[in-house]
Parts: sequence; C-alpha cells; structure tokens
Amino acid sequence: MYHVNIINLFHPLLDSSSSIEYPRSSYRHRARWTKQSSLKEIRRLLALQETRHGWVDAITLVLHPITVASVGNLEEISLSQEELKTVPLESSEPYLGLLTCLRALDSLSSYSYYAQPLFRLLTQKCQAFGLQLPAEVQSTLRYYTSEEWTKTAALLVSSQYIADMHKTATDIESVRMDAIISGWENLSFDEAGKGKARAI
Repeated sequence: MYHVNIINLFHPLLDSSSSIEYPRSSYRHRARWTKQSSLKEIRRLLALQETRHGWVDAITLVLHPITVASVGNLEEISLSQEELKTVPLESSEPYLGLLTCLRALDSLSSYSYYAQPLFRLLTQKCQAFGLQLPAEVQSTLRYYTSEEWTKTAALLVSSQYIADMHKTATDIESVRMDAIISGWENLSFDEAGKGKARAI
C-alpha cells in the first residue's frame, strides 16, 4: 500500500508525457514496476482473505487496502485499454481484483458506514469506464442508488475532501465529496448493470 500510495502521489512527475524532462527514465520504469508488483500483492492478499475467511466479520481496517486496490485496479484497466482488445476484460487480473473489492465492500457495508460511500464511489467510477458490474452486488447497488439512501448520505456526510487531485484548480468545487454525493441522485443503472446519467 505504501508503494502504491507514494507512486500515485508522484504520478504527475512520473508521467512520461509530462513537459518536465527527467534524466533518468529508468526511475519511471522502476516506479511503475514497483507499483504494479505492489498491486498484485494486495490483490493476492485480498483474494486470500475472501477465500479463507470471507468478509462477514473482517475488521474495518481492511477498508484501506481495499480502497488502494480498487483505485489501482481501475487505473490499470484505464491504462491498458489497448491490451484488453486482445485479452477479454473478464479474465484480466485488474478486473478480477476489482470484483473482489466490490464483493468485499458489499459485505462490509452491512456493518460499516464508511464502506457504503466507498462502494458507491467505486461503482460510480465503474460506470464511467462502462464496466459490467457483477450480479451479486446488484441488490446492494440498487439500494445505494435509491433516493432514500442518497438523501440520507447527503445529510450525514459533509466533507471538503477532494477525491481526485488530478482535477484542475478551476474545477475544485465540483470534485469535493459534498459535490460528488449531491450529484448521485442524477445517476441510474440499466438492467445490465451499466451506469448512465439520468436526463435532468
């Protein structure tokens, strides 16, 4: 988790398309390799937890690695669109890791409030990528996209936390958690579990 978090923090500096020139491209290569290896290890440990112990009585501290793995898996999926044209998405390691995170949050959300907005944010990002959501999380998803839950969450959660630091300073208000939650009521899901924005 340390490697993934640190490398994500410095992602703009590691981006090869950056206008800033760095003399050591080998450093970028090593950082990416370290991050990919770390994500594989987190995925392996989460899959092991799911197989051996399940999520019914997992301690809530597991939300941190689940969050790191979720974001990392989504990032790997977004960066490997070309590769996924030859390999089916359903059999790719990042997608399978993402499903593990969804199942974990599905179970944890029954006794941890913090898992609920994490679950909702993760499914919201899946929508943006047009990813197929597994059938086993559909009932939970329907509840977290209901008007009842959205209004309750908007009343309970107030945060100036910025979920995506890649946004520009001019759009800073729309990426705060309060703004994200208030926008959930405009989202809906079709029968296949893919997301779409409702007409306003």
